[in-house]
Amino acid sequence: ANHYLHRECPISWSWGIEIQEQILGVLTIGKPMWSVACGLVGETKEDLERPNARWRDVYELNRLWVDDCVTDHCIESRFIGSCLRELKKINPNLMLVSYADTAQGHIGVVYQATGFVYTGLSSEFEDITLEGYGDHRSVPKERQGEKIGNRRAWADDPNAIRVERSRKHRYVWFADPTDATLLVWESQPYPKKAVSSELTEGAM
Repeated sequence: ANHYLHRECPISWSWGIEIQEQILGVLTIGKPMWSVACGLVGETKEDLERPNARWRDVYELNRLWVDDCVTDHCIESRFIGSCLRELKKINPNLMLVSYADTAQGHIGVVYQATGFVYTGLSSEFEDITLEGYGDHRSVPKERQGEKIGNRRAWADDPNAIRVERSRKHRYVWFADPTDATLLVWESQPYPKKAVSSELTEGAM
């Protein structure tokens, strides 16, 4: 209800900020798309069944929300840092990817403050959906049609709605710093927010 995306996501672990018996912050970790997990470490679809493949250690920080009533301006980075320490106990080989949405004016300041590696902007991408549905994730497979090669029939439907997806700043964190050698994506300098910008980072 409080995160700007307003949709569910896969969750493997979650933590919260509780103040005076109220939940005023939430952070969740879940599995990303296989292509992201494999792509981070240079593996492919053929590696999905390999027992010791490293894509299995790749997760996504997929939701971060802190209520505006929490006035501590460092709370998000301290919250993330606490969760990362817990994750390292759970899986010392864990690798974490997260995104900061340019459409929300986010550049990932909290990830920079907690030592994530910046790997640039996500690729340009066009979302497809049908009238009456929020996005492609909510369209039933039967409405998407039969699979033709790597696409479903609706990709060629002239009535399908196409919307350019906002680009995301992409960050990666390693529970074991030596695993940074597995990163295929190019490490880049942190992006900086324009001084004149009035946008603030409230939720990832």
